[in-house]
Amino acid sequence: MPTELPSTAGTDRAGRRDNRYELILSTAAGLIHERGYQAVTMRDLARAVGIKMPSVYHHFESKEQILYAISRSTMVALIERTASVLDAIPQAPVEERLAAAIRVGVRFHIEQQAQSGVVLSEVRNLTGDYQAELRQLMKDYEKFFYDLIVEGMRRGVFVERDPKLATYIILSALTRISIWYRDAGRLSAQEVETEYTALLVGMLNWRRAAEFGKAK
Repeated sequence: MPTELPSTAGTDRAGRRDNRYELILSTAAGLIHERGYQAVTMRDLARAVGIKMPSVYHHFESKEQILYAISRSTMVALIERTASVLDAIPQAPVEERLAAAIRVGVRFHIEQQAQSGVVLSEVRNLTGDYQAELRQLMKDYEKFFYDLIVEGMRRGVFVERDPKLATYIILSALTRISIWYRDAGRLSAQEVETEYTALLVGMLNWRRAAEFGKAK
């Protein structure tokens, strides 16, 4: 008599639930990035996903909770990716670490364009603890750049200007990729990454701008 294998029905159902959760988030990110948070309804989302309204509410209590989930997961992923790259090169010159963080930011904002666009434009619609947590995550990401810039100025590698303003310039340049970048645009993703790195590092150390302007 053949051995009876354990049932995988429960696992399969859990997997489908997880997939549906992610599908709702990715679809919502695309809709909100395209139309704006206020213009997208839960009915629009259910129709775009191809499910019924109760299925959306099974995963999320409200549209704000969906916005929070998109924003939080996007910022956590960006922070983790940046930290991983910097942790791998702790002894590298500060300008090279800054360049690495910029490259990560460029790639992330291109690859996750809809999600990044939602964070840039729609976090203001979050309230209470949701907004407080997202603001803290943004500060945590900002700290990568601020600390590198301050270190570079202290070491005499970067020109001594206002480090907070320099940080804001870099962050503004990175986040706005979600607004203007197009796959079929004049510059490829690799070219944008190269140009951004050269320009933003060059803002603080013009002597090495040409070096960072070479494709990796």
